[in-house]
Amino acid sequence: MITLKSILVPTDFSKQSQSAVRYGIEFARKFGAKLHILHVVQDVSIFLPEMGFINPSAALSNIEPMLLAAGKSLADFLEPYKHHGIELISHCQEGNPLDEIISLATDENIDLIILGTHGHTGLAHLFLGSLAETLVRKSPCPVLSLRNPEHEFVNP
Repeated sequence: MITLKSILVPTDFSKQSQSAVRYGIEFARKFGAKLHILHVVQDVSIFLPEMGFINPSAALSNIEPMLLAAGKSLADFLEPYKHHGIELISHCQEGNPLDEIISLATDENIDLIILGTHGHTGLAHLFLGSLAETLVRKSPCPVLSLRNPEHEFVNP
């Protein structure tokens, strides 16, 4: 018998993430599980290392306003979902998305990760990589990957 006590949905606020949240809500309702929503802010100085050479302290201090703005965006993103009769826990963290998803899944003893995917192929896949693909390989729990457009069985 499958029992789910904690479900994690990582979000980047995209349409695919909204679908994943809807699936997460339905699974949480069905199993009486907690639903964790995670947004990860990546430090842009990783991608623009020259910014750190110009002014290292500025690169470090820029993450705080980004985290505050992301936290507000996460709260706004989740507002329509707050009254669905489930325990909804939001997390806004700084770091590498893959590492933060795995860390939270481990720390919170997550039973299922539901991930909306963008479905990049070809060069986009080569350059952007596939978070979903890597997450499936490294996750401490099962991962439900929703492609876009997905087969919709969740009714609004």
